[in-house]
Amino acid sequence: MSGPKITETGAPHGTERVLEIDHLKVTFATDGGDVYAVKDVSLDVRSGEVLAIVGESGSGKTVTAKTILGLLPETATSGGAVLINGNNVISVSASKLRQIRGRDVAMVFQEPSTALNPVFTVGWQIAEGIRAHAGGPGGKRVSARDAKARAIEALRKVGIPDPEHRVNYYPHQFSGGQKQRVVIAAALALNPGLIVADEPTTALDVTVQAEILELLRDLRDKYGTSIVLITHNMGVVADLADRVVVMYQGDVVEEAPVRVLFAEPKQDYTRKLLAAVPHLGRNSASEGLLERAHQDSPVLVEATNLTIEYPGRLGTPAFKAVDGVSFTVSQGEVFGLVGESGSGKTTIGRAIAGLNRTTGGSLKVLGYEMLNFKERTFRPLRKDIGFVFQDPAASFNPQLTIGDCVAEPMIIHTKPSPAQARKRVAELLESVQLPASYAQRFPHELSGG
Repeated sequence: MSGPKITETGAPHGTERVLEIDHLKVTFATDGGDVYAVKDVSLDVRSGEVLAIVGESGSGKTVTAKTILGLLPETATSGGAVLINGNNVISVSASKLRQIRGRDVAMVFQEPSTALNPVFTVGWQIAEGIRAHAGGPGGKRVSARDAKARAIEALRKVGIPDPEHRVNYYPHQFSGGQKQRVVIAAALALNPGLIVADEPTTALDVTVQAEILELLRDLRDKYGTSIVLITHNMGVVADLADRVVVMYQGDVVEEAPVRVLFAEPKQDYTRKLLAAVPHLGRNSASEGLLERAHQDSPVLVEATNLTIEYPGRLGTPAFKAVDGVSFTVSQGEVFGLVGESGSGKTTIGRAIAGLNRTTGGSLKVLGYEMLNFKERTFRPLRKDIGFVFQDPAASFNPQLTIGDCVAEPMIIHTKPSPAQARKRVAELLESVQLPASYAQRFPHELSGG
């Protein structure tokens, strides 16, 4: 059995407090009255320290992070104090808050693809922040040439190869891990003393995740950058954090140095969080029973020498994303398909759901051959295949309520009455431990989890 590996944190941190949060309270106005997202949070971060804020979805982690940068929506009301270098971001003017952002504190968002504007080069986007802040009160204006030079240096600092050339690239020309590095470069462009990183590795595969963690560790060790790390991944916490704050339902329930928290958690909730970390290994007897059970179950997915190609553009040859893959998935079986970015995992998953075309071999789904399939004959099977996409924010129509989004497949395939649809939506939400009342909310009103 194995769990998170706790490593020594490199550089010692100083005594200067770069962030102080004192009795922070945040409420959101809803049709049913005010809802407390953060109830009474107090914490601090010292120079060169990595503070991890952990907790389940809806615990108040991200709301706390957004409060640090003054990014709460208009429906939010905050109280208490959030001091960055002595400035209370809750009460400062809008112009002062703009000065604090970028210069004193910057944020690395969870999903790099949505954090970057697809129609501008990454160099332009990094330089935009440099020019905007450099021309503020008491600041010296920066020429476009100097801003680009600083953008190149920021890209070099985060390990982007050939930054002089890639500064002119657009976001789609980078891999997922490189896009996250670009987002971190934008955050570092003005050398802030504090970076708030909201789930910076969630959207990345494990190999790229390790690279980003190493980059954040280098920023702390080389430049003395303080980091507030928002995460639910206890392995990331063990690898990077100096100190941990545990949040539950808007409250801080425990705070301790990382080694102390993992070795001797005091609160039941913290112990449950640690117990939820996946462990390798399984009871061999139960494994044998499961294997025999699957042998007697019908095969639902069968791939034989599966090949999937993407056509080339402008005379370039086709790109072979999947080449000669074979596997079976039986009813009741959990089949893991793992590999780094670009290995073909998602392409196979999309092909099973009929979202990608296969070009060779055989892929049978629920007995239906997917090679050269016709949409008209495959459509009745779509209601029997569910697909959970990687990015929940991009999976929902932002103009529809959660209830409308959940009901849409039912309306298309089974055509229930409005009352039947509402009842089924409530049942489905409660089955994933969400209140039925969330059906009336819009996607942006829910946390990522």
